[in-house]
Amino acid sequence: MYILILRFRTKEYKKLVNDLDSLADWMNTVEGLLSKTWLQDPDSHQIGGIYHFDTQENLLAYKDSNSIAEFKQEYKITDWQESCFNTTEVDQASRKNRSPFLAD
Repeated sequence: MYILILRFRTKEYKKLVNDLDSLADWMNTVEGLLSKTWLQDPDSHQIGGIYHFDTQENLLAYKDSNSIAEFKQEYKITDWQESCFNTTEVDQASRKNRSPFLAD
């Protein structure tokens, strides 16, 4: 499994929150995206997500896409942080800890 964790702040917090339904619909069209869990801290205007992709190629294509650049510009994103993970070698431990993403 390939995981991307994004965290950022936005100067357009209310706009982004109001647009979440359409953003979620758009996310469902991203190639290879298995799931996304949205994260937020309204006090700091920090938002993010945990993205699960089927392949590393699809993860990298998404994070480097023009859509991300446009998103950053539209919502005046600051403090962008991203981390990518390949969980292959630790999947068995995740199964043991009942990860919903690795259910048998």
